[in-house]
Amino acid sequence: MDCQYHFPARPITSGNALTALATPAATTLPANVGQELYDVITITDPRCGIDQQKYRVLAIQTDYDRRQGNYHQRLTLGAP
Repeated sequence: MDCQYHFPARPITSGNALTALATPAATTLPANVGQELYDVITITDPRCGIDQQKYRVLAIQTDYDRRQGNYHQRLTLGAP
């Protein structure tokens, strides 16, 4: 499985938060009906070199794939 995250080149820290907001991250994952805008989430994925990195949800796009019969969400993420 390929890494489906699209993150800024540097991790988001308080020192570069304004830069991080200008270059938001994005990920696509199975739909979560409880996901809300502005939630702070923690992502860990060793395949992508991400370990307990916090992001704030800035946008949610939910799509339905009729061929596979499933929903997925694309989350746009910014500084926590």
